[in-house]
Amino acid sequence: MRRGMVVKLAAIALVCGVGLVLSANAAQANLVTLNGSTWLNQPISVSQNASLPTPATPPDLTFTVTSSVDLLFSSCGPLTAGGQCTLPATTSYTVGTWLATPPVFPNTQVVGSFASPSGFGVPAAMANTMNNSYWDFTGTVNVTNGEMFTVNHDDGAEFLVNGVAIPGISGGPTSPQQSIITYTGPTLNGASIQLIYTECCGAPAVFETNLPNGGLTTTPEPASVALVGSGLIGLVGFTRRRFKV
Repeated sequence: MRRGMVVKLAAIALVCGVGLVLSANAAQANLVTLNGSTWLNQPISVSQNASLPTPATPPDLTFTVTSSVDLLFSSCGPLTAGGQCTLPATTSYTVGTWLATPPVFPNTQVVGSFASPSGFGVPAAMANTMNNSYWDFTGTVNVTNGEMFTVNHDDGAEFLVNGVAIPGISGGPTSPQQSIITYTGPTLNGASIQLIYTECCGAPAVFETNLPNGGLTTTPEPASVALVGSGLIGLVGFTRRRFKV
């Protein structure tokens, strides 16, 4: 085999290897998993104010939600671009149907791993009305200074990064409304995020927001870098041996 052909093959293999590593990391870039906790049948004073501390008692329902675009939970079907309901408010005003509402972009939101630390029971929690409930979503993400978020909510909501609330959202009872907020803190990798939603006063129940577009880190993992590096060294050595022969 001629040296030129070997070099070409080596270059192609290297480009493909780097491309696979970058593609794998890019595919993970916007994937965010949050831990959800729900407290049901709360006092009006709790379910009407998302800025209150998270209840200290064990949650009635816990779950995970993984999304590559946004969070979308609505008791009145998919929302319009302005955050308004597309179906009657009472269509699905139970916990189970609220959690099962499909996102705007199919196959981008997965909810599972249900448990009931309080002993209320998963089936009972799923069948419970959404009225007077408190919801808490927590996880780890990357955030960028100046990043904007659209939050559709009915009723109160709060969006916190490293424990600091981004201003501009009503924490109390509202009709379905849209809030646009801007994160003005430092650009961070591995920041903690907390999204709080409170539902009271009857249907509908609406909570939707885009997630930080940093998602997981996009820096290639050390193992991936090492793999590409070792592959490059091997290809160079192979090229030299073939050339000498």
